[in-house]
Amino acid sequence: MKTYTNRKEYLLKFLSYTDKDLIKVVNGFRRSGKSTLFELFRAEQPIND
Repeated sequence: MKTYTNRKEYLLKFLSYTDKDLIKVVNGFRRSGKSTLFELFRAEQPIND
């Protein structure tokens, strides 16, 4: 994984929706870190086998 700037505040807010039946849309300007936030989210999730 690449080295990313950790955005704890955004990541914690994003993680709070993990077990809810809700679709959360992340939007923003181009190159503002939306994909990076998703990569950080995926790295925090346990691997389900």
